[in-house]
Amino acid sequence: MDLLGILSIIISVVALAVSIGTPFVEYFLQKRIGKDNALADYLRNQIVKPLFNDLPIAVKKIHLEGQDIKYTDEAINIIRNVLKSIIFYENVDKKFYELLKARLQAIEDHLVKNGTVKEDSEYVFFRNQLDELVAKLHKTIAKELF
Repeated sequence: MDLLGILSIIISVVALAVSIGTPFVEYFLQKRIGKDNALADYLRNQIVKPLFNDLPIAVKKIHLEGQDIKYTDEAINIIRNVLKSIIFYENVDKKFYELLKARLQAIEDHLVKNGTVKEDSEYVFFRNQLDELVAKLHKTIAKELF
């Protein structure tokens, strides 16, 4: 057998292996992409939308009436719902989960503990701290997910 015959056999075997292996590789890649897309959709609906869209709107509604800080309930409920929905993430990325949980709980604690103020300057301080906590939360999420 000459060199050309051996070369054509080798090329035929390689072509056969590629044609048999391609569907398997494609199947596993599509399966992986499907999982990634499902996780991305979940994160978008359960974390990104509530914390980047709904929470800022709820925080803007918070205001001072007399000595009482009003309309914190909506923001607290958003945070609690997100805390419930991210429990699975503890097994995916424990470090990110713990950081996200700590940021969310800090905001919740701040909203719950500061129900009344004696002076307008205390409310301004409360608002500044709240805005800072929300900004830290957004930076944490953006750094991890985007």
